Amino acid sequence: MFKLIIAGLFIFVASVNVQAETCPSHFANNSIPKLTNLKLSSHGHQLCYEAYSVYTSGLTRTAIWSAERLTPSNLELASRLQREDSFHPEPGIPYEDRAELKNYARSGYDRGHMSPNGDMPTPTAQHESFSLANMIPQNPQNNRGLWAGIESSVREYTKANGSEVYVVSGPAFLADTNNQLEALKGRVLIPTHIWKALYNPATGEAGVYWVANANVHDFETISLAELNKRTGIDVFPNVTESTKQTAMMLPYSGKKFRKRYYEKKLSLDVMPPLLAEMLKFKQGLNRVY
Repeated sequence: MFKLIIAGLFIFVASVNVQAETCPSHFANNSIPKLTNLKLSSHGHQLCYEAYSVYTSGLTRTAIWSAERLTPSNLELASRLQREDSFHPEPGIPYEDRAELKNYARSGYDRGHMSPNGDMPTPTAQHESFSLANMIPQNPQNNRGLWAGIESSVREYTKANGSEVYVVSGPAFLADTNNQLEALKGRVLIPTHIWKALYNPATGEAGVYWVANANVHDFETISLAELNKRTGIDVFPNVTESTKQTAMMLPYSGKKFRKRYYEKKLSLDVMPPLLAEMLKFKQGLNRVY
């Protein structure tokens, strides 16, 4: 394991617009995520796939964001597919800007999907989801525990919603007090946090799961505006300011369920445990109280 000094990686200096290329349908209101942190665009590459689009950085050699449009019908198709692992380097990215399989080998980290395999409706889409462009170095307990529960909860929420839901997922690299981050084989930066943003056009609600990249069992719920402050990414640039400022009650039905509360203007400050258990099966709650 190497530690790299990343000077000023998260100094927000300007906004960067990336064109939606040929896959605007993956983005809410056909609007691609907007980078408000110029340095995240270093050696940037945007790729369009059948079921998702990803933006990568040659600085981190990971996904910066990965965007998808979920529908109940596509998730039904995805549920019928058997997982076939086919991890591969991304040929659409130059070697010097991409991760290689050997970078992850015997590292102690999983190759963690940002747009998950379980969302992919066809064999082609499933194969594309295993591109290393869609991966980050992820704590294995996190990947197979809390994060898997979040991914499953988003799928169940979309099915229950009965219509489309837009999702953008990505890593955050918050350097320590010495301005250092760890890297796999000195090449692939290890994120300190992972996030997944939801937007429901039918209700106008949005929210973000914020998770430490560690063996943890809880997530924090934050707004789109707060995500932008922390990461320098405006994931849904064309939604209303009210939607950006207000965090919705996020679904969670994973095995590691804890009593949670949610941040809403008219919500209770403390939710009784019995009520929390009742709501668990309906839509889940948010932060630990």
